[in-house]
Amino acid sequence: VVSNWTYNGGTSDMGFIKSWVGPIKNVTIENASLKTGGRSAILAGKVYSDIKNCHIVDCTLEDTYWASGLLAGMLNSGSVYNCTVTDSSIKCNGGTGAIVGVLNESSGTRGFYNCKVSGTTVNNTGVYGEGYCAAFICGMINITNSTVEFDSCSLEGNTKEGQFVGDLYYAADDDITIVEK
Repeated sequence: VVSNWTYNGGTSDMGFIKSWVGPIKNVTIENASLKTGGRSAILAGKVYSDIKNCHIVDCTLEDTYWASGLLAGMLNSGSVYNCTVTDSSIKCNGGTGAIVGVLNESSGTRGFYNCKVSGTTVNNTGVYGEGYCAAFICGMINITNSTVEFDSCSLEGNTKEGQFVGDLYYAADDDITIVEK
């Protein structure tokens, strides 16, 4: 558990963990604040593997560029399992998500399993247009020829602000197969 963490500054790929290759699991971050300039997250700016059993509670992120999430800014490979975001807020210019900002790079089947977002505000400024979208689970799916699964994911008492904000996800490409279970 990490509590009472604040960071202001940095230009990209910022977070408690800047960039990580390998699984991230069993981490809770409470009462944290991050203000930065792109591809950032409270937990990890860029991730190249699975994220399991991680939780964000009472945190805020304000990003002046794009690709930001409270758990991961860019998830470049892997999936997300049993993660939550509670009583938090995020504001970004696109690719904005409470769990993951942008699902990116690795095609194939990837997913979000048993993830929950509650009492959280997602604010997408819309400055870059509809292609730079937002949502509570995954703000922007940016991988072609792929399948993305949303299994047992739930939303409760959240607030949408700004433009182009979906519920579970927002897909940037047309050739993505979405499976909701």
